[in-house]
Amino acid sequence: MKKLSARFEWLKLFLLFLMGGCIYFAIEVAYKGDSHIPMFITGGIAFVLIGGLNNYLDYDMPLLKQMLYSSVIITVLEFICGCIVNLWLGLYVWDYSDLPFNLLGQICLPFMAIWFVLSLAAIVLDDFDDAIEGYTTVAGGIRVVYSYEKCIQCLVAEGMTEEEA
Repeated sequence: MKKLSARFEWLKLFLLFLMGGCIYFAIEVAYKGDSHIPMFITGGIAFVLIGGLNNYLDYDMPLLKQMLYSSVIITVLEFICGCIVNLWLGLYVWDYSDLPFNLLGQICLPFMAIWFVLSLAAIVLDDFDDAIEGYTTVAGGIRVVYSYEKCIQCLVAEGMTEEEA
């Protein structure tokens, strides 16, 4: 097994970006039947920033606080994207004007609450990067090697008991 180098950090961020973009895109398709490239980009940026909460702020931040910060991050990014894509470029990818507590039809309180709940998945998925020990090549491909103990620690840190994890 080879240990991860400092160069791996950029690859990890890129993979987090792709994962976040795909998840955000899939949520959009599941909710309204379609999505748009700017939403993929927004989701990718959101996922990287959410992952940064533990990496660059307090690692022991309570889960609910992480979820609150994450919902704010997603909502702010969605507002910026909406102002550019919908209001400035006139693409009208979405419109929350009919929903309560909306701002310029680009963001609304009900969706911020949804992002609060859904951010849990991003927080937990990102925490598993701490469990990566290295990588190995298998049949010409690369396989990431995780530490079982560190995976359990990640789940316990998010509020599970060791038995649940």
